[in-house]
Amino acid sequence: MRATEKYSGKVNVVINVAEILGEDIALSELVSLKELPENYEEMVDKVANEICRKIDKIISDILTKEALEQLESEGKSSGGCCCGSC
Repeated sequence: MRATEKYSGKVNVVINVAEILGEDIALSELVSLKELPENYEEMVDKVANEICRKIDKIISDILTKEALEQLESEGKSSGGCCCGSC
């Protein structure tokens, strides 16, 4: 991760493919991408879904932070009722 941080910035999230697919599969030999077996397509979908989930969380956290900052800049509290005057 040091190289990533050096050239691209702070790492927000790490995805461990071995945790998603299991170490045996994640560390197994590569197969040809031209003739990807059906079960590998399922594994790719699992990893892709995890990537999407993590990205959605990052975006949600950013939007939540921006919303809270906006409330604070307007002099409103993030607590209280939904009218925003509390």
